Amino acid sequence: MIDEILKEICNALMLADINIKYVIQMRTAVEKKVSAELVEHEEGQAAVNIRRSIIQAVVDELTRLLGSDNKPYEFVRGKSNVVMFVGL
Repeated sequence: MIDEILKEICNALMLADINIKYVIQMRTAVEKKVSAELVEHEEGQAAVNIRRSIIQAVVDELTRLLGSDNKPYEFVRGKSNVVMFVGL
């Protein structure tokens, strides 16, 4: 079940032109996290909880990959601040 879900997610990411390196990195991290949770809570865990843990692991990993530790630029009053807007 985990492999099927991750395969669909990875296919969707690759169709969206995400670098294969990041897709593989996300897949291995999610597999590790979910398998560790399954080992800890193997007894009596319902399928709903497994799906929730998979979804949470995917969201956490995508947030980690797309997130940044950089702080946003702070505008200074009285000083010229140049901003470039780019769009389609």
